[in-house]
Amino acid sequence: MPLKHSNPTRPLIDRKGKSYSAFAPYNFVPLPEKMIAGLPPLSHDEYHEKALTGWIDCELETCSPTYVRGMLKRELYDRIGEKSADKLGPEEKNHFAPFFSVNGRLIDNRPEPIIAGTTLRGMIRALVEIITAARMRWVNASPTVTFRAVAAAKDDPLREPYRDALGAFGSKVRAGYLERDRDGWDIKPARTPESMNWPRDGAFLKIKERQIGGKDIPGYVRFNSSNYRPNFFEVSFDVEQRRGKRGTFISIRRIGGRERGYTHKGVMVCSGNMLETAESGQTSPRKNHMVVLLPVDDKAARLEIPAQVIQDYRESLTPFQKEKLWGGEESGCLKAGAPVFYVAEGNRVLWFGHCPNFRVPARLYGDSRAATPRDFVPEVLRNDPAVDFAEAIFGWVEGEDKVPPGARAGRVFFGDAHYFGSKNGVWLVADPMTPHTLSSPKPTTFQHYLVQDRDTKHNPDDKASLAHYGTSPAETQIRGHKMYWHKGVDPDLAATTAELGHEKQLTRMIPLKPGVRFRFRIHFENLREVELGALLWALQLPGESGKTYRHKLGMGKPLGMGAVAITPRLFLSDRLARYKKLFNGNAWEQAANPAEIEPHITAFEKYMLNELGLGLEKKRLVEVDRIRMLFAMLSWPGPHPSLTRYLQIEHPEHENEYKERPVLPGPLAVEEASQALEPSPVPTELPREAPQEALQDYQKGVVKMFGLGSMQDFGFIQPKDGDPLVFVHQYHLAGGAKTLKADDSVQFKVEKGLFGPQAFDVRVLKGGQA
Repeated sequence: MPLKHSNPTRPLIDRKGKSYSAFAPYNFVPLPEKMIAGLPPLSHDEYHEKALTGWIDCELETCSPTYVRGMLKRELYDRIGEKSADKLGPEEKNHFAPFFSVNGRLIDNRPEPIIAGTTLRGMIRALVEIITAARMRWVNASPTVTFRAVAAAKDDPLREPYRDALGAFGSKVRAGYLERDRDGWDIKPARTPESMNWPRDGAFLKIKERQIGGKDIPGYVRFNSSNYRPNFFEVSFDVEQRRGKRGTFISIRRIGGRERGYTHKGVMVCSGNMLETAESGQTSPRKNHMVVLLPVDDKAARLEIPAQVIQDYRESLTPFQKEKLWGGEESGCLKAGAPVFYVAEGNRVLWFGHCPNFRVPARLYGDSRAATPRDFVPEVLRNDPAVDFAEAIFGWVEGEDKVPPGARAGRVFFGDAHYFGSKNGVWLVADPMTPHTLSSPKPTTFQHYLVQDRDTKHNPDDKASLAHYGTSPAETQIRGHKMYWHKGVDPDLAATTAELGHEKQLTRMIPLKPGVRFRFRIHFENLREVELGALLWALQLPGESGKTYRHKLGMGKPLGMGAVAITPRLFLSDRLARYKKLFNGNAWEQAANPAEIEPHITAFEKYMLNELGLGLEKKRLVEVDRIRMLFAMLSWPGPHPSLTRYLQIEHPEHENEYKERPVLPGPLAVEEASQALEPSPVPTELPREAPQEALQDYQKGVVKMFGLGSMQDFGFIQPKDGDPLVFVHQYHLAGGAKTLKADDSVQFKVEKGLFGPQAFDVRVLKGGQA
């Protein structure tokens, strides 16, 4: 029986007695029950009698601030292009801030914005994959999934798996030192307090930070210091016996560097202050450091770390661990001679880390490897060798999994979207702005990313029963296609004062305002009617009558950026007429005429409903639950903003909102909850500003010729004052015009373009007088 996510039925109650639920700026369109194979793909370069060829002219308008990152000039790329984002300084980040552009024309003192055809293609293909029940191929086989449940409550679903791995209170954890050999890594076990005949359980000693003097250990940095980072130090120390509630135990009496010459020697491990993602000004909750004994126990055999355990560890490293730990980037704690904490079985290490409470890989298949997100995609959606609908239309290249085998060129070709005007100006800011921190997915938030199905005994109202990454994929799976909610025309973008204190997590951008307009063209060759219908469906978004929907592209989607409206116009080519005539003056004969869009969408929907076994039950695709959820995610201007925020670790009312692991409800439940709230304050349109350019800035002239080139989309204007001819392209005709005629009288602006003087905002004058 297919898995189905169950929504929670009641809010959670925190320790203060306040109720709250799960929120997120994202949600999921569920996976289909099966993959629907595409029709056998036709070749793109041969004549097929019943296939359709032509193009779709599209107008795109930004509806919220929109940003597509630009490119660096060669000299800048050579200097900073290979740096990771967290290693760039503020001024270096400013070089990455401009919007994408490829020409020299300036719009309001910045290069003319362009939306690359690859960006548009990716956006539309993602929708086609959802609506055609395509293969779920874009889920990674890395990183590995790990978990940690230190001091977890008794009803936490990760408590028992973590205790099974590390033992109650970490009783299975041992300490040692890493050694490199030609084939990999080994661990030399350290002495234990027990081997020293000391009355203490465990594999190492602890010392409170307040016991360490400021100059006792050279180079030592305290937890709350601004320049703290994980480290380890060679130390000497003396011990003493004390009595506590559990009897006699050993304690460190004093500690210092090796040069102090105290009785015992070891290594003090400062594993982290837990402030890598905290707000500025917070203090560390950590109190203790670990002391690993020396010398290494000569009687103990070296322990081998299997290659798969090393790989699982490397793939699970967080950005903080890659940057800050002593092994260097991609290595974490792997450094010869460094202290390490581990759990072993016999002479074989099962898992390890830089601190005693290290993350443990979720292993679904014995000891063979750690689980990855892709393990939670049903096999029927990732290993079916058939070509799916999206692959048949857009083409594919054989991947490592060889599914599908071979390769095939696509039959759809997206041009770049070119600017042709704006309602309210172009740029949201004059100089680079710093938006809120753009968060990355947190695998530990399994209650958001995995299906909780009551029928498999994973009740979203019962924390202890929640499915997690150690749960069998027979009982859970990923929620589906992740998408971000719209947040209206004027979302909150600017970083807070607290966020500005964490420069490495920030970026810079110069977004477009809402109301900036573009035109682009999609060519298609030899599409079947239902394939063309799928493409048009993804462009038109034929949802419920009376509702408004928007696409989403570019960066900043979690913040509400990138909402765009697309208006398509279809042109079909009469290929027999085209081939018979071949030329039309100096251009290729297109033999294309405008065509209705709806019949193709209707044919596609009918085909899909039949393939889903719903042809007798449903009349439109929007009646299918999965597609209703898709439209909920695309609905404009989006739900009430209180329902689309991130949960907070330190919320002013609810403390840690993640602690009780609230399950994220589905899109339709969020939409229903939004309707029950007060009307959303999210605006749908900004007030229009006065035109920035006076008509006296325009020239007048006469169209010399138009309709040149293979697409018949450019020509030349003769200015009235006798200046040389000015180039004009269809993209820069005002008011949605598609063509000009010879001898038309026009009004236009002239700026420098790729081809010398170029006309922009070209308007045909009434009365025929230039």
